[in-house]
Amino acid sequence: MGTSIRKADFSAVAFIFVFCIAAFLFSQTSAAETTEELPELQLTPSEDPTEHMPPPDLRRDLTEHGLHEPRLPDQFIKGWAAQSVTEVFNFSYSNFRQRLEAGAQHFNETGWKNFLQALDDAKILEYIIQNNQAVMTVLTAEPVIAEQGAGEDGIYRWTVILPVETTYIGDGNMQAMEMYVTLTVVRSNLRENTSGIAIQQWLAEARD
Repeated sequence: MGTSIRKADFSAVAFIFVFCIAAFLFSQTSAAETTEELPELQLTPSEDPTEHMPPPDLRRDLTEHGLHEPRLPDQFIKGWAAQSVTEVFNFSYSNFRQRLEAGAQHFNETGWKNFLQALDDAKILEYIIQNNQAVMTVLTAEPVIAEQGAGEDGIYRWTVILPVETTYIGDGNMQAMEMYVTLTVVRSNLRENTSGIAIQQWLAEARD
């Protein structure tokens, strides 16, 4: 714990940074990689790059396609993973229930149970609640797809590694940690997984 900051200022900076990263990743998707075009935003150099940016539309109807088919380009997967991680791991002692409930849509049943168990094992929620803390996560570099392909169960999956900075804030102080979040993302045709994919495993480890 050390540097004094204002929580509202940090939240605004974190949101704009993550928003720009996600928008950049989605803009890199090429027409050759996907059967549907992602809209490109045309800006003049004098414009604020966040002023006219709509939130990326992550919904994809893949219910007519088999789970062994990827159907989504790599840039979409990286952008989706980036947005999922930063949405899920940003909450405070006062809103953690609502934030986690909203984040459940990014997981399948197995992944969600494992994620909640990991939070419990690490006593993260206990620490945040008892100390009136907030936790905020931002990307520090572009995600990397380490592996992809159909697993033994025939379901297509991606292993995505995301370099992030996670910061705990409270009482005017903050403590930041550089981490790697490794996601196993799988194809899904469940109605709640509106992008046609879901997190099956979430692993976090400190960066040296």
